[in-house]
Formats: sequence, structure tokens, C-alpha cells
Amino acid sequence: MAGNILMGILLGITGLLDWRKKYVPLWMTALICVLAVILKIIMMQENILEDIAGGIFLGVLLLGISKVTGDSIGEGDAFILLGIGIYMGALEAVSVLLYGLLGCACAGVIFIVLKRKKWKDQLAFIPFLFAGYVVRAFLTGG
Repeated sequence: MAGNILMGILLGITGLLDWRKKYVPLWMTALICVLAVILKIIMMQENILEDIAGGIFLGVLLLGISKVTGDSIGEGDAFILLGIGIYMGALEAVSVLLYGLLGCACAGVIFIVLKRKKWKDQLAFIPFLFAGYVVRAFLTGG
């Protein structure tokens, strides 16, 4: 439980930085990834290696998508999802990603309708990953 809260706080801070500055410090993404591994080891779950491998796979997949799309998805977003994947496992991280994508899509439509953003404008994605993390926590009770 404390690990979930700590991860949530770090995601919230990172999301705020991403939203305000459109930049995520590398040390912050590294901190989240290292913390994810440490928390995974401390929790001593049976599927530690599967979750770490799944999280790494998910993060690397997103990094590949980032490169192919010309950074439409930022590298920081991919590294944050890598950390979430290591901590929660790939399947849970995919649910966070889907909630984040849904939130981002809804916000994008609202911003376009309100003429605050144009179709080609980018939105910071880590705040939506944070929101997805919180939604998933509420839906699963932890």
C-alpha cells in the first residue's frame, strides 16, 4: 500500500512537470524505474521476474513506437510506463495506459472544441498516465 502511494506521488509530480514544462527530467524517470524494481523486490511476489520482464517489454515497445512516429509519444512517457510496468506487471500497466489514453483523448476533444488546442498540438501524456494509475487503484482497491 505504501508503495502504491509513493509511486502515485512520484507519478503526480512527474505529471505536473510534464504538464507545465513539457519536459520530464531523466533522473525522475530513472528514479521511478529504480523504485519500481526495489518495491518489487521488497514485496517478494512470486512473479517478480515476469513483471519486470513484462514492464521492460512494454516500455521498450513504447520507445519503439516513439521512434517510428517521430516522438509523437515522448521517450519520457515510455520510460514512465516502463517503471509502472515493472512495478505492476505488464497487464496492469496496459490498463493504466488504456485509462490514460482514454483520458487524453477526451481532454483533447474538449480542448479542440473549446479552441484551446489545435488538431496537431501535443498534450502532455504523463498526467493522463497518473490519472490512469489513480483510476486503476480505485477500481481494484489498491
